[in-house]
Amino acid sequence: MADGSTAIAGRQNLRRGYDSELSQMAVDFQDTVIALRRVARRAARKNLPELPSSESELLSLVEELKGIGVSEAARLMQVSPNTVSTLIRSLTRRGLLERLSDPSDRRAALLHVTGAGAARIRRIRRQRADAITKAMLALAEADRKTLASAVPAMRRLLSELEMRDPGKANDRVPTEEARARAKL
Repeated sequence: MADGSTAIAGRQNLRRGYDSELSQMAVDFQDTVIALRRVARRAARKNLPELPSSESELLSLVEELKGIGVSEAARLMQVSPNTVSTLIRSLTRRGLLERLSDPSDRRAALLHVTGAGAARIRRIRRQRADAITKAMLALAEADRKTLASAVPAMRRLLSELEMRDPGKANDRVPTEEARARAKL
């Protein structure tokens, strides 16, 4: 009897240790991803006029979901519609976004990225890719291979987190591309 309870206690301790290690890995992973994103964003905007991250996020969202409405954008960004309206005014003033009347409901607006906005997004992404590529070239080949093999798992993790996000639950159906990325 004592042997059985010892074995159970050992499994419980092993599980607790595993959970603790996994939790620590999750924290380390998140901290690293956040820092990587911040540094890459700063590098990408080095030669561009400042665009706050919230405006950049809205611009990217509108590019992804062309014709999105203000309320839906607010829900997906998890901010108030007033906040999104303020961002829209700023991006519209800069000529990066346009707000068009919804033909089915004239009181509502549909958002679209302008040519200048699309060009801005492309420049930011190109500069970010250049900065990250240069940094990757400084890494050992084994590290680059490790990073490359981690990308599919990171996409699956992203998909899993998106499906579990209560703030975004049922807000949008994953695109075919997102589903395909999750399967990689």
